[in-house]
Amino acid sequence: MSWIFYDFETSSRDLLGQILSYSFITVNHDLTVCNTLSGTIKLTRTQLPDIHAILTNKLSIRNLQEKGISERDAAKTIYNFLNNQVKQHGVCTLVGYNSNQFDLN
Repeated sequence: MSWIFYDFETSSRDLLGQILSYSFITVNHDLTVCNTLSGTIKLTRTQLPDIHAILTNKLSIRNLQEKGISERDAAKTIYNFLNNQVKQHGVCTLVGYNSNQFDLN
């Protein structure tokens, strides 16, 4: 059994806010890091990030646009990572900080 700690940074607290960055860390029963995944996502043309979100997340819009990947590619990357972790470790428990308040919407 393993645990996957994760966090998303978003453009807004609203339901329509976009994920801007993501991070996943897989640890085993000894809390040894087994694998990690992190990245950034380009802003969509219809997204205007809340200034408080940008300041809180300390993300650069220029960096997101230059180095981020599309939402579609990010979703595929995250799915493949989670799928591979389950194949390697069997049961994996997702653990997020403040996920119910911010990330699961």
